[in-house]
Amino acid sequence: MAGEAAAAEPEIAITIIPDETANVEAATGEVAKKADVAKVEVKDPALEDLMAQYKDLEKRAQDQEQRRRDAERQAAEHKAEADASKKRETSSRLDTITTALSAAQEDAERAKSDIKAAHVAGDPDAMVEAQDRLAKARSQEMRLDEAKQDIEARAKAPPQPRPAPSNDPVEAFIQNRTQQTADWIRAHPEYVRSERGLRKLTAADAVAQAEDLIPDTPEYFARVEEYLGIGKKAEVEKAPTEAAQVQPKRSAAPPVAPGSAVSSNGSSGSPSVALTQREVNAATDGTIVWNWNDPNGKFKKGDPVGLQEMARRKLELQRRGAYDRSFTEG
Repeated sequence: MAGEAAAAEPEIAITIIPDETANVEAATGEVAKKADVAKVEVKDPALEDLMAQYKDLEKRAQDQEQRRRDAERQAAEHKAEADASKKRETSSRLDTITTALSAAQEDAERAKSDIKAAHVAGDPDAMVEAQDRLAKARSQEMRLDEAKQDIEARAKAPPQPRPAPSNDPVEAFIQNRTQQTADWIRAHPEYVRSERGLRKLTAADAVAQAEDLIPDTPEYFARVEEYLGIGKKAEVEKAPTEAAQVQPKRSAAPPVAPGSAVSSNGSSGSPSVALTQREVNAATDGTIVWNWNDPNGKFKKGDPVGLQEMARRKLELQRRGAYDRSFTEG
């Protein structure tokens, strides 16, 4: 039985290898397993998402660079096309002017021949008519020659580069504005260098235009400066102070209080008169005004008469016995 069982089992083929070979294969298999494990550990979702975002940004940058290059190429093509079109237009205009110039020269030569023929024939009318044609042809020839030289000079001149945009807020503000406005802004740059100054300048412009003043006119700028508190108004306010310092002092009449005596001419020993409070108000608030202009410029029609004139009138009326007591108090 044991012999039958042994005969039924298949034989096993066994290969014997050196210990070094087995160790190398075992080590290599272990390293491979570790590498596989390491690869599995690196596959972090957050890191993969970050890498995807980086690749997306890199692609966007490449697309943007490509669009920039395409835009530059299109701009260069448009410029080349515009230059070619300009050259064609210049050439066409030059050909037209050259043709007209040749025709004018031919007309001049023909007129000269007609003048000679009329002179020989003794025909004054034909001579005058030919001279008129000669003068007209010469005039046209001169204009066409000037136009031709101008076109040729422009064609030869190098293109002027566009000025770079200025970082100065003043120069940036006056771009595309009139020369008068630009000159005024350059003289008062503080009103465009700050937000507050710009708001005040805008308000001054609105006030001036609301009064139907035309921009860029002297009246307009004077109103703007008056609103801003600069210019002639400041000079007018300063002028009396300077004049007072230069001119010799005069013996001015003292201020008038209600019921006090007022000298009629400011000299000592002169008659005096007392003004009531109502009389003071009427003389200074526009109730009683001048009805004519002083030729010496001391006052104008419609100005309040003032205290001295009020006192003089009251004194004169008192002397005549015709003083109106409507201004007396109590």
